[in-house]
Amino acid sequence: MALTDSQKRNIDVIIGVVRDYMDARAETAIRINVRLGGIYEDIAFQQITQMRLVLAGFKGFGPVKLMVGDIFLSDDEPKIRDLFNPTNQVSLLTEIVQEKEEKSKKTAGNLEIHDMPSMYSALDPSLEKIVLLIQCWIWWDLEDAIDVVRFNQTCQRVAMIDKSGVPEAMAQWYAEQFRLAAQQVSPEVIICHELAKAVDYLQDFQIRRGAEEGYKVIIRREQTQENSPDTLIKSVARQYSVVDAVREQKAVDPNLRASYAKVLGVAPEAVTPDRVVSAAEHLINEGKSRLKAALSGQQGGRPYDYKAWQLERMQALYEQVRRGREPQKMAMPRPADAAHRR
Repeated sequence: MALTDSQKRNIDVIIGVVRDYMDARAETAIRINVRLGGIYEDIAFQQITQMRLVLAGFKGFGPVKLMVGDIFLSDDEPKIRDLFNPTNQVSLLTEIVQEKEEKSKKTAGNLEIHDMPSMYSALDPSLEKIVLLIQCWIWWDLEDAIDVVRFNQTCQRVAMIDKSGVPEAMAQWYAEQFRLAAQQVSPEVIICHELAKAVDYLQDFQIRRGAEEGYKVIIRREQTQENSPDTLIKSVARQYSVVDAVREQKAVDPNLRASYAKVLGVAPEAVTPDRVVSAAEHLINEGKSRLKAALSGQQGGRPYDYKAWQLERMQALYEQVRRGREPQKMAMPRPADAAHRR
């Protein structure tokens, strides 16, 4: 079944948050095991491709089949919980985390290479665990990614209504879902309901932060300007220019002499061309080492909990769009029998 443009966009948004979490975790992993840096992008690309298939797939709930991506961005919390429940028949766990199966008798059509772990294990047995680790990252982060996307979309809807009023399609959806008369579908009623949903997403995200075990925490490091790759590249380039200029002129410019006198801790008259070249080459080598560390993720400022930081940003955004209004969720008049997308 062909996906609509809206469904494709929703899948892209979910994938974007999942990939952001993956890349953040990879930064830490590469600091610990540099080898991962050479293969991470390839594995991540294939895992994201697999994740798209999962989100575009359908799950049966009684006689109804719904697309996974639609369920995730709906208000149907019971079905979302079912997808994350490892013991439920519609659980996504085994589709995302493909643990190696015990060898069994080969049957027709059952190839030995049949999933990501078996493919990478055939290339190098040690890679199987790396693939499994990245798959676990996705499983750990998917629920948070869903709440981040739903929260952001809810805040965007509130901002849109504040700016342009209630779109006709949204007014019709609210009228149908909550059995409201047309005159009851006012901007304030809808905004207060959307704010209440945003509060739910925030609370769920915050609760998971309080229960998150240490090994699942995403660690990022503060980026200081002096350690940024762009700054380091420019610094190394300047030193190369100094070396070239001094060797060509076989003399030291007065301004450069004063600058290197401070670097070398000597009187300006003691700054010779050879000493400048030697000092500049030392700074070049030091800069190269720092640049390599910065590009490989082995250097940075203080570590911090990325999702805790993200929670603070979400709370600030909520207060910004709330504008003093009180969240008030409307009661659903009848049980929902399908995922509700807007």
